[in-house]
Amino acid sequence: MRLNGQPYETETPRPLAEILREAGFDCERVAVMLNGRIVPRDQLDSARVAADDELEVVSFVGGG
Repeated sequence: MRLNGQPYETETPRPLAEILREAGFDCERVAVMLNGRIVPRDQLDSARVAADDELEVVSFVGGG
């Protein structure tokens, strides 16, 4: 699979939320596109990622 344009080795298929946590993302502070489609936050646990999938993840950062 690819994560933010880079190859990412992990066992698949797996829930998207597991992969995000494994890669160091906070599932409450990200926006995710899986194969060009936005994944709603309430579907991160049910969405499955396969070996040929493309993930784009953007983290939200607070500050002022």
